[in-house]
Amino acid sequence: MAVTQPALSPTLREIFHPALEQVGEAVQQVQSDRWKVSREWKSQFRSDLDSIQQDLSSQLPTLFQTADATPAAIGPQLGVLHNVDALYDVLVRVSTAANLTASKQDAALLDDALQRLESARKTAASQLLLAASQRDRELLQFQAQQAAKAEAEAASEDHVKRIVVNNQGTRRSGRHKTAQHKKSTKVPPASATSGSTGASH
Repeated sequence: MAVTQPALSPTLREIFHPALEQVGEAVQQVQSDRWKVSREWKSQFRSDLDSIQQDLSSQLPTLFQTADATPAAIGPQLGVLHNVDALYDVLVRVSTAANLTASKQDAALLDDALQRLESARKTAASQLLLAASQRDRELLQFQAQQAAKAEAEAASEDHVKRIVVNNQGTRRSGRHKTAQHKKSTKVPPASATSGSTGASH
C-alpha cells in the first residue's frame, strides 16, 4: 500500500486568482504620489506598490505553475501560500497608510483588495491543513499496517523454527531406542555355551 495524496480541489490558483487580480488592479489605480505624507514616505509606499506588482507578474506565476504541475504535493502549495502571505503583509502596510493619508477612493480600493485577499488566504490555509491532516492519518495507518505485517511474519517464522527443532528431537530419540533394543537381544557366543555344558558333566 502506498500513501497517496489527492490533488487539492479547488486548486490554489483558482482560490487566489480573483483576489490577486483585484489586488493588481488596485495597485495600478492608486496614486501614491498624492498621499499626504513626506516625499520619503511616498517613495517607500511607491516601492511597496511596485514590489506587489512585480510579485504578481513574475514570482507568483512561476509558483503557481510548479504547484499545478504537482497538484498532489503539499510542498509547492506551501510555497505559493508563503509568497502570498508576504505579499499580504506588504499590502497591509500600504492599505493602512492609505487609510490615514490617501484619498477615500485609494483607501477603498486597497481595503477591498486586502479583505478579498485575506478571505482567499483563509480558504487556502484551511484546505492545506485538511490535506496535511489527511496525509498524516494515511501515513500512520500505513505504518501500523506494516508493523502488524512484520509482527505476523516474525511470529510465523518463529513457529516454523519450533516445529523443525521438535522434529529433530523426535528423530534422535527414535534412533537411540532402536540401538538399545538391538543390543539387548544379541545372542551369546557359541564358545561360552559349550563351556558351561562341560562343567556340568
